[in-house]
Amino acid sequence: MIDWENTISREIQICKALYDTRVYAYENMSELDPLLASNPETIKQFISAEDSNQAAHDELENYQKHGEFLYIHDITKRYKTTIELEQMKRKDPTAFMKEIANTNKSISRYNSLIATKKYKNEAERLKWLRILHDYQTKEKVLQSMI
Repeated sequence: MIDWENTISREIQICKALYDTRVYAYENMSELDPLLASNPETIKQFISAEDSNQAAHDELENYQKHGEFLYIHDITKRYKTTIELEQMKRKDPTAFMKEIANTNKSISRYNSLIATKKYKNEAERLKWLRILHDYQTKEKVLQSMI
């Protein structure tokens, strides 16, 4: 059971953020729904909101049942990355600094691969875009910790 009144717990703060994300996604999808037929860009926004909404629902449902996150939503991925990097920074500052360099190199590599169209098919390009997004999220977390 999620204790919504517990404002101290980081996990409950994450649950509240996920819930707010679900509300925002639902409102966004409600506004976009009438525009779907006339605008292809709207379809992308709608799908993105639906994906976010579903991931937030799955996270909240799993946390409610098992007391742990699945780490499939951007909010929980960032939370997990932050915790792991905080531990690394405390326990092994040298590894933390290497992680910063490796993350920057990975971002450059995936940007280059995508820009030069070295992917074999659309599925591989989408996979690389997801990986790039994860590295960019990690970079933001790292920058906030410096």
